[in-house]
Amino acid sequence: MLPRLDDILAPLGAGGFFADYAGRRPVHLTGASASLALPDWTELAGLLNMSALWSADTLLILEHGMPVAADRYCEAATDRDLQPTQRPVAERVRALQAGGAVLVARQVETLSPALKRIAAALEAGFGARVNADLQVQRTGSAAPTGAVALTDLLVLPLAGAMRISVHAGTTDHPVQHPKFAAQDADATTTAAILAADLAVGERVYLPRGCVYRLDGASDDVAVILFTILRPVGLDLLRALGERAIDETFFRTDVPRAEADRPAYLAEFARGLAALAAGPQGLAALAQVEHGFRRDLGGFHLPDDGPSGGARYRCNASRLEVVETPLGWQLRAARGAVPIPAGREQLVAWIVAHPEFSDDQLSAAFPGADADLVATLLRDLLAMKVIVPSA
Repeated sequence: MLPRLDDILAPLGAGGFFADYAGRRPVHLTGASASLALPDWTELAGLLNMSALWSADTLLILEHGMPVAADRYCEAATDRDLQPTQRPVAERVRALQAGGAVLVARQVETLSPALKRIAAALEAGFGARVNADLQVQRTGSAAPTGAVALTDLLVLPLAGAMRISVHAGTTDHPVQHPKFAAQDADATTTAAILAADLAVGERVYLPRGCVYRLDGASDDVAVILFTILRPVGLDLLRALGERAIDETFFRTDVPRAEADRPAYLAEFARGLAALAAGPQGLAALAQVEHGFRRDLGGFHLPDDGPSGGARYRCNASRLEVVETPLGWQLRAARGAVPIPAGREQLVAWIVAHPEFSDDQLSAAFPGADADLVATLLRDLLAMKVIVPSA
């Protein structure tokens, strides 16, 4: 089930957000939304370990804000389309990160069930194409210089602590074009219109045209930047150009004589206005909007397939779930580990049952998110808290 846009934009909610902020000004959406499931550090590691998906184009390394040359962290390989590519080498990437470099994994919105659900809800609510870039910084060093938001952005920290400063740009409604990509690079020297320390789960919305800077305030910082790209007039112009081919006037030669050109341009403007205002304009606009939609639905295996009722048993004695000033923890004889917020009841149920199955756990928590439960079981298996039971 998709998260509600009200949850993603809490505490304002969708109504308050679109009335006062969308496309107008940045806003810090304080507090983590309790109903918004997010990928944890283990899930992010799993995402990055999908080695065959990455290339020098989709996984970048930044040092001091500048891209690292591919040959410093990649090797020659063959991609899934059987084409030559430069594939990142994990050992080289980790070495660069240890020196303060930032990893940027592009277009990850479909690589995690939680991120995919958020992207789908944003696309439906904004009427936009939504992509997501993951940034991971292992050491708490300064982030790169300011960047211009060429689309609306939703910044969502997933791990660690970070700071953001947002500054006014000098160009209204810039677009994804080389002309605007490096513009306003020095705008972060001016007074910030928004500055905030961000905790995991908090969000910051930036309208297109703002200049922003992200700084890691701790080690092991991970943040998602959702780019929210809505149709603009330039998209409509391109669509109208495709339809203008049916109009005889637009297929005629441009006048060679200078004296004839003013009249030609006046007729060109009238023809374009008539095309935009008539049925062809409406059809072109519908074509543009349709081009920004995509199917983010999931694949579901048949219900009559093999049972998913795997069985597990607890692998340690004297397990207990305790609440501390730092949050909930799973305590055992060898020490304690933190429990991510919202999972303490699931963990408590598991440690209270020496042996259990997937089906029993699902029956005990019918409202729990299936992906969250599956991730929790994988984490507990990896930590040897539980082991498969024959």
